Amino acid sequence: MRVRLLAPVVSLVKRAAEGRWWTERQRSEPGSRLRPSPSAAPAPGDDIQAPSDGVGPLEGRRYAITIADPKLDATELIRAFRRDPNQFSPTEYAVFRQDSDAPMERGDSLVVELPGPWDGPVVVGSVTPDSVELVTRDGHLEAGRIVFSASRISPTMLEFSISSVARSGDRLFDLVYRFLRIGRLVQADMWSRVLEAAVRVSGGVASSKVRISSVVYES
Repeated sequence: MRVRLLAPVVSLVKRAAEGRWWTERQRSEPGSRLRPSPSAAPAPGDDIQAPSDGVGPLEGRRYAITIADPKLDATELIRAFRRDPNQFSPTEYAVFRQDSDAPMERGDSLVVELPGPWDGPVVVGSVTPDSVELVTRDGHLEAGRIVFSASRISPTMLEFSISSVARSGDRLFDLVYRFLRIGRLVQADMWSRVLEAAVRVSGGVASSKVRISSVVYES
């Protein structure tokens, strides 16, 4: 699997042509309302890139989709993600590189290869039966954490979600993400495609559009 530089553009053009846009809402909150992050497993060389190492405002984003009639339960769906995240990922522009073929466990290091000048080195911060947390390491385009989770919301429906709390990793990415908004749009498409793939892997059908909610935490 090789990452292609123009793949995000192609993906966005295709999404526009098919009208498969997400819904999004954004708000601001005092930073004091932010719940503390779970403690992360130490990365080799203690090179975790915490939000305090980033630039720009701290932002929380949550991406979610509702799945009807899944063949897998929440635990099985997260187990599938831990075993092979690339079956969920748009591998033409986001490839998970792991040191082994074993399912992700707390303390494991991996890299999400991306187009452009940044990649995404992370360490697995925590694993539960229905969630996996990844924590950014030095050199990541963001500084923070992201959690992939699944939950049963009714006897016949699951929700698969991706929740992040982060700042931009450096001033260049902050420009691309926050001011030019290109990084923000590509990121939304990438995680939306992960959610859409989760529907396929689950064996169910999407009963909602991808929903994105963003919170900017004011200092």
